[in-house]
Amino acid sequence: MASGHPTLPTETILGLKVILIDIMVSSLWVGVQGVITIVGVYILLSRSQSKSFGTRFLVGTILFLFCTSTCSLALTIWDYMSRMDRFSDPTRKPFVSEADMILMVFQRLSYFISDCIVVWRAWMLWDRNIFVKILLMVCLLGTITAAFIQGALSLTRQERQINGVPTGSGLALSIMFSIPFLFTNLTSLTLIAAKIFEYRRDILKQLSDSRSRVFGILLILLESSALYLIFWILALLAAVAVVPPIGSSAIMGSLPFVTAIYPVTIVVLVTLDKDNYGSTIQAANSTMRFTSANNHPVNAMTTF
Repeated sequence: MASGHPTLPTETILGLKVILIDIMVSSLWVGVQGVITIVGVYILLSRSQSKSFGTRFLVGTILFLFCTSTCSLALTIWDYMSRMDRFSDPTRKPFVSEADMILMVFQRLSYFISDCIVVWRAWMLWDRNIFVKILLMVCLLGTITAAFIQGALSLTRQERQINGVPTGSGLALSIMFSIPFLFTNLTSLTLIAAKIFEYRRDILKQLSDSRSRVFGILLILLESSALYLIFWILALLAAVAVVPPIGSSAIMGSLPFVTAIYPVTIVVLVTLDKDNYGSTIQAANSTMRFTSANNHPVNAMTTF
């Protein structure tokens, strides 16, 4: 006669591990974002000479992103708790709860705001190039459209299950979600790198070290864009099952929180280096055009 406690199937144990990792990673990122949010709000309010609309808007955006991340964590836990009911009744028909739908909206809002920051940085650097503006607007429109369509299709796929297996191609949905974000960030990275190249070539050799602050801000934007792009590449690899399930859970669980932390970090770093990010970038562009006019009179009207 067999003795001992009943054992859970391997798939169930793996699923529980994935849930545990997801909640742990999400909680860690919310804590990190909480610290960065406090620092960011303090820096913005203390360094701004006047509480302008721009400062209030940035503070509101930072607080909104933290609220969305906190709600996302709470909804994730709520969603997993509802899924736990299936362990006691495996025949129970799966359903898409309100938590799934609200979580999808909050996460997509974070992605959209983060992409707006990405596009805004490149836009400020190329403020007089209409082609770049059109390209960036197309990228932004493509990412937000793909994000919400993919989210809706994922919810539909989750609800239409056959024998516990979601129908449709999850790989296609993952690629549909990741590629537009990768393209937007790669475009932004390329534009920032091109602007740095122009600055080094035309400006840095002819001006004093007092202008190195502008170059430092450009480097911050380039390095942060590169790190953010690398994370999206990891997310794509996790989505297409190149990474083991637990590693994939850690990466995908981090994704919405990293996208929420990223713009806040950019604001904090740039504000620490210069109180007014916009005026600094405009100064960089003006300096480029002024120097080009002095050195190349024929091309004085050239814009970047």
